[in-house]
Amino acid sequence: MTDSVPVRALVQRRGDVDLAALALAHFESGVLRPRDVKTALSAGDALAEGLTAWIRRHRSRCQRLNFGFELLDHGAVCAEVQQFGWENCLDAPAYLGIVMPQESVFVIGDKADVLRATSPGLLCTAMALVREASSRTVHVRAPDDYLEMFGRWHWEYEISASDEDVREGLAERYGDEDSDVERYLPSVVRAEMAPDEFLPKYMRVDRRSGGIFRELSGKALMAVAARQRGWVRSLCLELAALKKQLARSKAQRLFGDAQWGEPAYAAASIVTIPGGYAEEVIDDHFECLSNAGDCTMYQMFVPLATTPESIRAQYADWAIAFEVMARLDRVLTLLSYPDPNQ
Repeated sequence: MTDSVPVRALVQRRGDVDLAALALAHFESGVLRPRDVKTALSAGDALAEGLTAWIRRHRSRCQRLNFGFELLDHGAVCAEVQQFGWENCLDAPAYLGIVMPQESVFVIGDKADVLRATSPGLLCTAMALVREASSRTVHVRAPDDYLEMFGRWHWEYEISASDEDVREGLAERYGDEDSDVERYLPSVVRAEMAPDEFLPKYMRVDRRSGGIFRELSGKALMAVAARQRGWVRSLCLELAALKKQLARSKAQRLFGDAQWGEPAYAAASIVTIPGGYAEEVIDDHFECLSNAGDCTMYQMFVPLATTPESIRAQYADWAIAFEVMARLDRVLTLLSYPDPNQ
């Protein structure tokens, strides 16, 4: 958990890269302020200082999300992604790297029962908005992510598999008499890790459950809020505001056409209960990454725009992204508890 969003801007320069033109374009666009540059000795340093100051003006304090920023040149980004063969996809002189320094797990726990009792669609609405906000900004690992990871390792990638579909494979892996066969059946795992109301429609076992778990509109959320008090009322208001914010921008990804960084960590993880199957999955995930090393500390690398119009549009999208992330953090804070196992 962090009290604020860390911000770091660092240009790692190659000798053959000249960032003067790019820095000048960003300051002349009217977005970055020349007066924010205090100690720069080069154009790259000036761009870093100006960008850092802009981010600080737009970021909000966070209690759940944990991420930071670095400004990297073309060579530095190539060095990060060359292990995946992605360096040939990079052509911008500089990139904003979104850093994922660690991952904390948060638990919904008994708050799920409170939301179910308040309104049948409230919990699935909250999870749907968390997924949408996350997909457009910084990654939050949610029950559907854990279910996909579990299915990849135990059910041959078939997340919709039935018990009978996987029983034979589990028996071959664990032995006919091994209790793990029963323990790893989809019906058992899903009940704890990812009941239908936590999942997008395409991942649900009972496709007819959409009638029960129907997402609430902004107007419906406000109506529920009017009848509630305490954290439930606050959550409904935050969900309505987040829904409205997401509708403000047509951009599917608010950080634009970025290069994925194959991050080891997410900005946060949210699970149904402490420990259990989710803890096994995340432990296995980090062990695999530790052994293979096929990851970076960055979620993505965002190419900096180069023309006045595209620069202003890029910063406008980033400003909305920061608003969405601030609202997402408040939703996660109201929706979850810190994991006692961490």
